[in-house]
Amino acid sequence: MILSATWRVTGDPAERRTTMPFLPGHEPPSAEYEAWYVDTRRAAVAAFWSDGALWLGGSAIYAVGEGVETLPATAHGPASAKDGAVRRWARATPTPGMRYVVISCAGTTRDDSARIVTRRFTASSSRPAGASESPEALAEALILAQLADAGNSRPEAAVLVIEVTEGDAPDDLVAWLDVLRGRGIDLSWRGNEAGPGLLHTFTRAPRLGQDVCSVLLEQARGDAAVTTPIAEHAGAWLEELGGAAPIAGQLLPGEPQGGYWHPVALEQLAADSSGSAGAWLDAGTANARLAHVHHLPGASVVARLCACVDEPAAVCITSQPDPDSAVLACHLVGGLDRRSGEVVGFVLARIWT
Repeated sequence: MILSATWRVTGDPAERRTTMPFLPGHEPPSAEYEAWYVDTRRAAVAAFWSDGALWLGGSAIYAVGEGVETLPATAHGPASAKDGAVRRWARATPTPGMRYVVISCAGTTRDDSARIVTRRFTASSSRPAGASESPEALAEALILAQLADAGNSRPEAAVLVIEVTEGDAPDDLVAWLDVLRGRGIDLSWRGNEAGPGLLHTFTRAPRLGQDVCSVLLEQARGDAAVTTPIAEHAGAWLEELGGAAPIAGQLLPGEPQGGYWHPVALEQLAADSSGSAGAWLDAGTANARLAHVHHLPGASVVARLCACVDEPAAVCITSQPDPDSAVLACHLVGGLDRRSGEVVGFVLARIWT
């Protein structure tokens, strides 16, 4: 299942923020979630999905499937909701083929959202199959209706339309990573401060008697995306060292500029890796606000890895011996593809500036 969202706002922008008012700061690392918060100075709509439940917050909330249903308000919102700007919440179980529409407005003399949603749905449902109105067009119609309200020259409105589609996770590791990238989700390592986390994927045939860890190390030794930046940062460290470099753990014996390798347990991969995506309102301005965030925990990454390959393993290559001090670390993760018998995997980079 995939949730895709469209939003529109009109009116004075809200103040700058880099977080969402209703998200806790202590979200368990094992919990996957998506959240949306779309606001103006006086209007806000929100949504929060986790553990199969979709919470929707705003002044008017609708489910659009074979008809239009006004969702009833619940006594409370998601456990983390503490934002006074969103006072009405509804809970739904997202179903493929459904759309959920949330609107909030201020400074208008009427609320036409129910009529508009019903009218647009009726019009779109009479079209040929596959020609239904896009979520973008529906959101635009709701905003235009508020702008057309002659009772007030400064209306403010926020609209959020969430569409639910089928989306089973592939049982092929590379295909799954392609799906993540297609949705804008970047895998990364805890503490990464620069650049993308996911560098690329790879496929490598093991030689007779090689285990997965050995194949990952062999890949690292010949992978320019790993060796080039590692050598650069290792060179800077060696220059500062001013003495003999440690021998133990060198990726290339006798060549410390090649970096140092360390085994990585799957438990560490689960604890320290994650995936994320996000989008902003008024990006690049003084009123930039986080509008969307998708958090994919490391536990989900490891679960998908184990579902796709046999003998899953991970190694870490660092620019100096101590992983906790190294400026650059590259994590190679992979396992045996069940169809081809080759090792398939991916590389995560972590850089500390």
